[in-house]
Amino acid sequence: MNGHKLNEFISKFDRMNYVYDFGDDWIHEIKLIREIENYNEASPRLLEAASQTPPEDVGGQVGYAVGVAVKTRILYWYYSR
Repeated sequence: MNGHKLNEFISKFDRMNYVYDFGDDWIHEIKLIREIENYNEASPRLLEAASQTPPEDVGGQVGYAVGVAVKTRILYWYYSR
């Protein structure tokens, strides 16, 4: 991707989807807010995120939901004794 800017790919729509981990299919929406002229850093920076990241290789959205449910039940059992 050398020689290209991110805004070349998302300028028509102001956003794009990025798939992380093709096995688990974590889909992230990347939104172009503004372009900074004469930016001299090696790569763009994340300015804001909506929530915490899930653990690696958890099994995608379904695996993550199951993990949260199991953890909730274990905590409920532990604290209700």
